[in-house]
Amino acid sequence: MNLGGFLEIEMGNDIGVCVLLSAYKPDLKFFAEQLDSIDKQTFPLTLLVRNDCPESDSLERFIQAHITKNAYRYYHGDNNLGYVKSFEALLSLAEGDYVVLCDQDDIWEPNRVEVSLNHMLEEGSILDVCDRSVIDENGNILVKSYRKAHPNSPEVNWCSGEDITVQAASVCYGIGMALMLDASAAKSMIPFPESTAHDLWLTLGCSELGKCSFTMTPLVKYRRHGGNETGFLAGVSSKDDWYSTRVKNRVDTARRFADRFPDSPHLKEILGFAEARERRSIIGLLKYRRACPSIAKADIIIRLMPNWLFILILKELKAAR
Repeated sequence: MNLGGFLEIEMGNDIGVCVLLSAYKPDLKFFAEQLDSIDKQTFPLTLLVRNDCPESDSLERFIQAHITKNAYRYYHGDNNLGYVKSFEALLSLAEGDYVVLCDQDDIWEPNRVEVSLNHMLEEGSILDVCDRSVIDENGNILVKSYRKAHPNSPEVNWCSGEDITVQAASVCYGIGMALMLDASAAKSMIPFPESTAHDLWLTLGCSELGKCSFTMTPLVKYRRHGGNETGFLAGVSSKDDWYSTRVKNRVDTARRFADRFPDSPHLKEILGFAEARERRSIIGLLKYRRACPSIAKADIIIRLMPNWLFILILKELKAAR
């Protein structure tokens, strides 16, 4: 790795905050807006950027032009690690007390760091998830509050101090761009499983280790555009895809959780639900449905549905998004 733009960790009230950004062939217009919004934060910070595209040009001069008030470090990866392991590498390099995860194409509100940090200190939490708005490619607001727009989605409708551990093993209760974490707690979850998204793994682990909080204020403008397909249907085109990716990955997550927390009081329910999904057991899914009612229902329907009908419905759902 090449190290450039090194400055000492900036401190505010004796609290050090590191922002972690893994970049891969970013759209430079969106990237500039993201960097500018980081530099305008009301709380001092250090930005760590890792370029996960070894063959691309260095992004350091571009970053230097947009990060003028805060410290930054730039790392040009020698290898393409993929986003999970790239964020793991950044986390291992982070200094300070707190880390904030960041995408390469969103926009932060100026008080994004300050509000989440204050909320964590007030709640005594080791992880904070903030609400987010949704914008289009031109920055126009599509959704003012993701939480309010999805009142029936439990992963964005939980409250500070709520025990989310069992549910967080199946669904991401803390999406990456909305996460702020206690650095020590986050680092204790290294290494990240390659089959599990880094944000899901961190949220799951922190919910087991301590208190998690939810900041109701939208602090991040999440950009929705053609190059960032996400959601539970991304990469799925058949029942085989569903079982070989979505189900298999969550089974792996549950087993890695068991390795990390063998004495967890949540373990029986987490493993029971994961193994019921793996066996495609309707009885098991019904027994452990509290772990994630929506996924249990979906798995039962998919189990009974012919593949041709699954593919047809999938096409309709993707077309409607």
